[in-house]
Amino acid sequence: MPAMQLQCIGAVVREYQSEDAESISLIDDASRTGAMSVVKLRDYANDMLVLERSGKIRGYCLYSERRNSFRILHMSVDQQRSGFGCRLINALLTRAITKGKSRIDAYVDEKNVQGQLWFAKRGFECVEIVTVGKLVQYVFRSLRSQL
Repeated sequence: MPAMQLQCIGAVVREYQSEDAESISLIDDASRTGAMSVVKLRDYANDMLVLERSGKIRGYCLYSERRNSFRILHMSVDQQRSGFGCRLINALLTRAITKGKSRIDAYVDEKNVQGQLWFAKRGFECVEIVTVGKLVQYVFRSLRSQL
C-alpha cells in the first residue's frame, strides 16, 4: 500500500469548530506564500472543513457556498504528499453532489505554482484570472460532469 494511503488511515473530515482555530493557525503559518491570512479569508467564507487524524488537525479547506457552486478560498495540509488534500477535496466533491452544485471553483494564488499544478492534476481547469486588491489568483474549476 502506498505511503500516501497509509497516512490517511484513521483520518476524518469534519466541520470546523472554534477550538480548531489554533491548530489551523499553525498550519497556516507554515504554508503561506504571501496570500491573505485565514483570519482575513474567514470574512469571505462561510464554511471550513478540517481533516483530523489521531486527535490532531492535519489540514483544512476554507470555502464559500454559492447558489450553484462551492468556492474554495484556501486549502492547506501540514504534510504534503500525504493524501490529506485529496481527502479534503473528495469530501467537498461529495458535499457538492449532495447539495446539487454544478461546479467547484478553487482560487489559487498566482505565486502558488505547486497548488495550481495540484488542482490541475485532479481535473480542475484554469478558467479565469482575478485580482483582489494586490492579490492575483487563478480560478480552477471542476464542473458537475467531472464531479
